[in-house]
Amino acid sequence: MTIESKTSKTILEEPTEYTIQGVAIKAAPPSTATLIKISELVSKMPSVNSNVEQMVYEVLRVARDCRIVGKIAAYLLLGVTGVQVVSERSFFGLFSYKKKITADELADMLLQEPPSVLSQIIVERLNSMEVADFFGITTSLAEVNILRQTKRKAEEVV
Repeated sequence: MTIESKTSKTILEEPTEYTIQGVAIKAAPPSTATLIKISELVSKMPSVNSNVEQMVYEVLRVARDCRIVGKIAAYLLLGVTGVQVVSERSFFGLFSYKKKITADELADMLLQEPPSVLSQIIVERLNSMEVADFFGITTSLAEVNILRQTKRKAEEVV
């Protein structure tokens, strides 16, 4: 995707669309609530030893506990609500009907995709989530909190 197309999508507020197993999912706009939900899900990930020499063994050891990766990708696509109404075609593509897809259903669909597709979705969505802005907010508020505590400590000493 070129910088021009990214700029036009941003200006026109066009949602990015992903097709997962024939179902078109429009990516939810970035929100702070979604980032908080993703953080909660990431905290449930098993610890992984990043020793490259034993990568295959490590992946096989923790893979059974990594279903949460599908859920993370699903919430990155659906947003914090974890539900989206999608249109599905039936009867030779002539008719369509509306169906709700939940984060759990989408997570199962995403886990059936190749790891490269899952990785691409997660990276693209995290890049569009304005993580740097959220980081700026949290660090500046943390600094205010540190300064406030230091001021109290100084008052106690006097």
